Amino acid sequence: MPFIRSDGFAHVGIDARHRFLILLGNGCPICCGSQICYAHPEGYAIMQALIARGVIGDFRAPDILRFGIAPLYTRFVDVWDAVDRLAQVLASGEWRDERFAVRAAVT
Repeated sequence: MPFIRSDGFAHVGIDARHRFLILLGNGCPICCGSQICYAHPEGYAIMQALIARGVIGDFRAPDILRFGIAPLYTRFVDVWDAVDRLAQVLASGEWRDERFAVRAAVT
């Protein structure tokens, strides 16, 4: 199964490179497993906007957007599309819509 794990590492190596996000961790795929996390002061609203666009991730208080990238069923194109949608949500300010600010018990 090492080839599956290395594919997961390759997926995690793709990031949004957006000036308003802070990549958490040291960028080492061995340390972060098959996940990538960003911090943003409005992380909750951003995650809700992404979920509305079909990108499923996790919000962790106080400001962390967490994306699990399972190499068995996540394709590179899936990651590409998620990053593209994240860039669109941030660039458009869509996350500022008040419906995304309403906090639910679970994201």
